[in-house]
Amino acid sequence: MLLFFMNCENTPDSFFTDSTPDAYNSLLSQGWKKFEIRDYETAVELFQDAAERDAVKPEPYLGLGWSYARLMALEKSKSNFTKTSAFAFFDSLMMDTFLEETYAGLASVYFASQDYETAIIYADSLINRNNNFMMRHDTTINIGNIKLQKLYCNFYLNHISEVYTELIDMGYEFNSTTNETKYAQITSINELNGFHDANLISGDCESGDVITDISLIMMSSIHPCDYPNLDYSISSVSYGEHTFSMFGNPILSIGSTVTLSCITTENYGEFINEILSFLMALEL
Repeated sequence: MLLFFMNCENTPDSFFTDSTPDAYNSLLSQGWKKFEIRDYETAVELFQDAAERDAVKPEPYLGLGWSYARLMALEKSKSNFTKTSAFAFFDSLMMDTFLEETYAGLASVYFASQDYETAIIYADSLINRNNNFMMRHDTTINIGNIKLQKLYCNFYLNHISEVYTELIDMGYEFNSTTNETKYAQITSINELNGFHDANLISGDCESGDVITDISLIMMSSIHPCDYPNLDYSISSVSYGEHTFSMFGNPILSIGSTVTLSCITTENYGEFINEILSFLMALEL
């Protein structure tokens, strides 16, 4: 930012005020009108003209970001959304709106770029700011659409427990899953960091055989049978399998058992097909 203002010292005033405010506002208005009728090429030209007349106003870059996004010029779109974010504080009255529409744009562009981790970051930024978001110039870009994009991102990243939880919250019911209490046996430990690997077993805290025909979907709590009042943390779950990792102290011994609250399935393929059918019904 300092470099920008240093460079502006020798910049003619006309760089910022090539025309009257009315002309600048007219370019913005025309640009959004072209955007709304899907004439994105013309919208780009109008927003670019507006940016040339006032280089530190955020809205021309917002229009460019969305127009380039619609044209699938994703890198240009990201660049202009970044400028919008950088200059948003110059307009205190509209700053929140500009930032929200920027986060929605970046979530969408990174989703289209298949950078799902970054798309989730921007989707969460928007969701945390405004859970009733709707873009002013395209009402199909709204909080429901952004949440759906995030759902797909988690699916593509194999974050199955997040997908399952979100679909349950949306009212979908699974026929292939069971909510139950299970037992597991510690198979390996790392005494340096407190991580334990474990397998599901039949039986109880005393003994049991390794279960291979039940797959884990998600887990909510783990308690060592020797320390039933202690909570251990879930480190990772091998989705579609019967193994997981956990963290906690004291370090447990190999062969010791834990009890866990979990969601399981006896047919992981059927479970994934249910998810796919729900996602297809949602029509991103």
